Amino acid sequence: MAEENNNSSQNAQNVQAEIVEDGQNANSEGGFQFTHLEMTPEERKRLKIAQVCTMVGCIAAPLSLLARSTIVCFLGLCCAIYAFFSLRKMINEGDLLGYYANQVIRTDRTGIILSSVVLVVIIGLNIAESNGIETYSLF
Repeated sequence: MAEENNNSSQNAQNVQAEIVEDGQNANSEGGFQFTHLEMTPEERKRLKIAQVCTMVGCIAAPLSLLARSTIVCFLGLCCAIYAFFSLRKMINEGDLLGYYANQVIRTDRTGIILSSVVLVVIIGLNIAESNGIETYSLF
């Protein structure tokens, strides 16, 4: 019985050692601890570019709705889509960069949805206006 408990604890330590070699391990509270606590300057730059593109995607949609500019909304949507694919690639790389990318991708999904909806609304308003239906105009 004592040998069985010793073997199971030894197996658990081996499994934990394998997980640590992968770059992360689960702690007792269900969170993750990372072996690499710092990102390289290149990783920080890639994450910052994705964050800026996410921000542009989220801000361009409401501004383009106010100005009724399809070009601004389309550019915001392109930035959000670019950021989404960049962040997905970072998440697949794992470790600390993947953790931060996972946090940013939630906001990016909102930016993609918001830009898409606003783009459809603006195109609909432009079509309605070209058919002689009066719509609002702020400027």
